Amino acid sequence: MRTLPMTPSETNTSTLPEAGLDRFQNEEFLTSFFKDPTLGRVMAQLLTLDVGTALPGERDLAERLGISRTALRDRIGRLSSLGIITKREREKSVFSGVHPDALSDVLLLGLLSVNFDIYSLVSLRKSLEMQAVIILTTQLEDADLSRAKAGLDLLTKAESGDDIVQGDSEFHLGILEAAGLDGLMFFWRALDQVFKVTHDSLDYEHDIEKFIHKHDDYYAALRDRDLPRAIEKADAHFTWLIELLQRKGF
Repeated sequence: MRTLPMTPSETNTSTLPEAGLDRFQNEEFLTSFFKDPTLGRVMAQLLTLDVGTALPGERDLAERLGISRTALRDRIGRLSSLGIITKREREKSVFSGVHPDALSDVLLLGLLSVNFDIYSLVSLRKSLEMQAVIILTTQLEDADLSRAKAGLDLLTKAESGDDIVQGDSEFHLGILEAAGLDGLMFFWRALDQVFKVTHDSLDYEHDIEKFIHKHDDYYAALRDRDLPRAIEKADAHFTWLIELLQRKGF
């Protein structure tokens, strides 16, 4: 049996390219998604800026948007709390971009506040991938699964618990990336800290070989573009995670 030393894990802070947000820079289209249209208008303006760019002056920006400076200040404060804007003392605020890891703690607190069932979390992880499974096995003939394969290789050669966490994350993100599902990748990143719960349920002394085997079978089915087998292996993978959680008494 392989025994892996555990080291403290840190949330993966890598981000997705902000370029994917270009489609939302139409102000009318973007604001239709917000319960607060004014917040949507502010975001539409921010998305015209490059990440790291200082915001226009408060008076100028308020005039552009046709809102009061008080209303603008309120929305800037809300966006700052999400890490979208970085405030600097005695300097202009800076547009920091929309980062999934900045939303992670908010989502985790929200899920905890409603006593979110951990087994539903596994089902959520599975549902995020099923569209990718269908695309990869029925619609794309030359999908690039290199990222998923790199994650699998990291799992196979893992020397620590952190390697397992990173390898698993890269494997599943690689599946979504190969299918071109950037939006789901962002959502997955935002839930990364929540998904870590399933890793904490692993017994690295006894489970690691089976953990690798489940991923290897899953990858092979996707590589071979075998839809029934891919669904079967995805089911087996996530069902096994539920069994681990049950064994740990969750």
